[in-house]
Amino acid sequence: MAWALAGCANPGPPRPPSLDLPSVVRDLRVSRIAQRVEADWTTPNTNTEKTGISGPITAVLCRDSAAEDAATTPVGSSGSMRSPTACVEVARRQVSPGASTLEVDLPADLVSGQVRLLAYRVELLNVHGRSAGYSQLAWAAAGSAPQAAGKIQAEARPRGVQITWTAAAVGEGNGPMELVRRTLAVAPAKPGIPARPVANQRPSASGNVPARVAKVSGMEEVRLSDGQSSDGTMSSGQTGAAKAVQDPGGLLDTSAVAGATYRYVAQRVRYVTLGGHALQIAGEASAPAQVTYRDIFPPSAPRGLQAVAVGQLAVNPSAGLAVDLSWEPSPEDDVAGYNVLRRDAGSSGTGTRLNNAPVVAPAYRDTTVAAGRQYVYQVTAVDSQGNVSAPGAAVHVTLEP
Repeated sequence: MAWALAGCANPGPPRPPSLDLPSVVRDLRVSRIAQRVEADWTTPNTNTEKTGISGPITAVLCRDSAAEDAATTPVGSSGSMRSPTACVEVARRQVSPGASTLEVDLPADLVSGQVRLLAYRVELLNVHGRSAGYSQLAWAAAGSAPQAAGKIQAEARPRGVQITWTAAAVGEGNGPMELVRRTLAVAPAKPGIPARPVANQRPSASGNVPARVAKVSGMEEVRLSDGQSSDGTMSSGQTGAAKAVQDPGGLLDTSAVAGATYRYVAQRVRYVTLGGHALQIAGEASAPAQVTYRDIFPPSAPRGLQAVAVGQLAVNPSAGLAVDLSWEPSPEDDVAGYNVLRRDAGSSGTGTRLNNAPVVAPAYRDTTVAAGRQYVYQVTAVDSQGNVSAPGAAVHVTLEP
């Protein structure tokens, strides 16, 4: 009997039953898009007792009018976790642990007129309708949304991909057009020639506009702006019309890489500051426009070609006869080299190419000349995709007999 008693563990005092309250959401975000608000957060996979949640979870999104009136509760402060008495439910749905979303249409009085604050919270209910409390506050803006982006087109151009849309009327509420470019496929670089942008500037409509780059599902995603100023930052309580914005109706994406396939989505965005919160009101996004950037556009013809005969007997009897050629470097950063063409004076056509492979430097020495002859030289540029420019201006050289 002694060994049996020794093997029994003391279970200790009985534990109270678990309340199984889902843990409070810590990362609520809300976005204002056209006539609706979209909320997203991460639903915890444990309850307040750090064990798994049993049964379904219901998310309830509410609007906190008291916080809107006060407009002083900092996001993430300790006070923001108290259960607000004026948080009115606007939507609910069943959710699972992990990424969660909820969408709610706004009433007519919140999608027009002066911009103002909207405050939201979310709480998670267990199977018995109980929760551990509300999330922190998340802010959005009421007021007029920018015009829908409508249809966009993407077409290859010599210096990049041209994206065009119907320009919006100048007026209050129409912010700059922003585009998201996602890379769907990248063509392998040609041997010895690395892939590179088709131009050496960042995407812009007029001037250079920095692009924000992120990695999304293993593919590059770039955010582009049309270069407009915003429609003016309006502070809480400010009245009057916002600053007008001129919509250029297009953007040239000069960072496109030859051979890559891109998908563009456009959206007008209005920027406002209310109660110390920097917020956005976005219009409806466009349908995607897809394009494969095939660089079939030749570079410009080289300029400034000069030719000098060297090694003639009257000048230097010990040197071999040759013609030294030089020209201005191409300003286009995708030029991989040059071809040198020569023909006899009086003959037609563009002549014979002297170099086997493109000449990298803007200079060349022709040692295959003969005394007493007159030659005509021209140079073409070759880009990284093999496109060849038209010949530059010709120069004539006469060699003494």
